[in-house]
Amino acid sequence: MTEDLRVVHLAAYGGTYAGSFIPLLEASRRACEAQGWSFEAVFTPGVEGRRWFAELRAAGVRVHVGPPAGIRGATAWLAGLLAQERTPTLLHTHFSYWDLPAALTALRFEQATVVWHLHSFLTDEALARGRNLVRFAVIGRLVDRILCVGPEVYYKAIARRAPAERTQVFPVGIDTHRLSPVSAAERRAARTRMGLGDRSAVLLLFGRDWEQKGGPLLLATLRELRARGRDVIAIVVDVPAETDTELAPLELAGLVRRMPPTDGARELFAAADIFVAASVVEGMGLAPIEAMACGTPVVASDVPSLRYTAAGLSACRFAPRLPTAFADAIEAELDAGAPDRDARLAQSRTAILRTYSLEGWSERLLSLYLELIATGSV
Repeated sequence: MTEDLRVVHLAAYGGTYAGSFIPLLEASRRACEAQGWSFEAVFTPGVEGRRWFAELRAAGVRVHVGPPAGIRGATAWLAGLLAQERTPTLLHTHFSYWDLPAALTALRFEQATVVWHLHSFLTDEALARGRNLVRFAVIGRLVDRILCVGPEVYYKAIARRAPAERTQVFPVGIDTHRLSPVSAAERRAARTRMGLGDRSAVLLLFGRDWEQKGGPLLLATLRELRARGRDVIAIVVDVPAETDTELAPLELAGLVRRMPPTDGARELFAAADIFVAASVVEGMGLAPIEAMACGTPVVASDVPSLRYTAAGLSACRFAPRLPTAFADAIEAELDAGAPDRDARLAQSRTAILRTYSLEGWSERLLSLYLELIATGSV
């Protein structure tokens, strides 16, 4: 048993808000410190002014900001950080940037173990495929474990020569305490604050990656529903400026409400009748899980990652990626009786608590670390 283990999470995360990742990091810290291990978090430049970064520091988390440099500079900086404490160290990377520096740094430190955590879908663009082949087939051989948030990420990594014996699906979790069920009064209040009223059915989509998240499919589905006589509007959150041509006419017609990114996801879920996960592809797809945890049913693309994530959650309806199919699923959910919907949402939240809570996540992570210790990787 390694009692003086130093766990360092390295993340290329610079979001305006804590989102789902920072609570995940804090759960990891609590699990490590409960074992008597030290915990540190490393970020890329630009996070110094973020509120969540200040809160991590105020909570006593040892946080570092790496250099504004490429792989060579980041590797040299990380080697300097490890050299400060000659103790068994586990480097756990997130969001790719630190993957190669961590693996290369571990070559210089016999007591260093590396875990890569793949959160994002691996694209099929030729240059990206070529880089991934080098990354997984060559550098990946130096890594002790490669974790993939969903099956689509896993199969892409394996196809690009990630070592199969050290690569596994490892979903992340959500803050189920913060994302608690919304009451009827909270729903009314949220819709009032957003000026939505009670008449229209409200669809919600997070659309930062507009094409990947299925923004065009949502708009086509909205038109299909309106053609069927349904009084439906859509809230689209965090959409890029280049969608203006698509969205402006619908905004003028009062069919779409564009909103900026926010840390108040629970209020958005409260205002919506249905969360629409129309993604072409996903790494994992946390937003549908978060929506159901808050008591908002979901209509989702029938793609492997979302099927895997929402398996067994009856508050999620799957549909082929066609406007008519999505409209059918949305109509079925809107027409479902309240007792049926409430029962499915209750079943789904129970399953989410069991599978995706931060407590469950940290237990799985701790088991992984203990396995690495037992097999001599640490």
